[in-house]
Amino acid sequence: QVLSLLALACLLGTVFYFASTEGASLRAKSAVSNMKEFSLFNEWIAEHGKAYENEGELMMRFGVWYATHHRIEAVNNAKLNFTFGHNQFSDMTKQEIYDQVLTPNMEQYASTDYELAVFDDNVENPTSKDWKKEGKVTKVVNQGGCGSCWAFAGIASVESNYAIKSGRLVKLSEQQIIDCTDRDCAGGWYSSVFYYLIRNGACTDREYPYIGKPHKSGGVKQCSRCSGVTNTRSYRRVPAGDGNVESAVANNGVLSVAIDVYPMMSYSGGIFDAACSTNINHGVTVTGYGVAGGK
Repeated sequence: QVLSLLALACLLGTVFYFASTEGASLRAKSAVSNMKEFSLFNEWIAEHGKAYENEGELMMRFGVWYATHHRIEAVNNAKLNFTFGHNQFSDMTKQEIYDQVLTPNMEQYASTDYELAVFDDNVENPTSKDWKKEGKVTKVVNQGGCGSCWAFAGIASVESNYAIKSGRLVKLSEQQIIDCTDRDCAGGWYSSVFYYLIRNGACTDREYPYIGKPHKSGGVKQCSRCSGVTNTRSYRRVPAGDGNVESAVANNGVLSVAIDVYPMMSYSGGIFDAACSTNINHGVTVTGYGVAGGK
């Protein structure tokens, strides 16, 4: 049996933001004279397989990318505890990221039907824990243009906790959750994952592969059935606080959490420790904890 734990985390925010479309073309025109950066932009285009409809869009995207590039340099030159780098989102405006990648106001989907986890303060946790190194975490999967982060966060917790209990790491199906619950690509909350799996069991990803959108027939979602792999028994919400999260990870396993990911869309490494934000818009998992550089 699998006990899936649920945590709500407030991830640290930052003062560094991406460009909006306003002024992007002007920045592009002034920046295009810098052939080094335009050359870097073209290398980035090739790396990420980007294609633009016309020269106007090319220049607008270069303007956004250019502003992102200089914010990345500003962060890295500041010698903070974390670094930024380019990724597939570097030419997207803030509004596009919110519309196409994130789930704004994600907490609106949160369930109030849960029990709080309780931990024994007399139990000393190990100084570090990494379930990924222990082989209990599946590979990262790209959710694409579907707002299904909540399904991925919930499924990842079940996968890992099942692996911890059974010794078998099995890739489970996010597509089953998108098709068979009352939420889909428009956002949701990972308690919907646990609630469904308690009653139905989980399909493997091989049986029910991810397509990044609901299966529909006549405009109605279609839910397929399979032989359930896991026997999820219950889930708990972890009370706020680093100590509680540490205890949950150390003693129970991987956690599903909700964070504000926008401030770290260019994150590439290190310990992200800027100011805290409560603008929850993305579901992820906590797979471990530890100390690095005194933090």
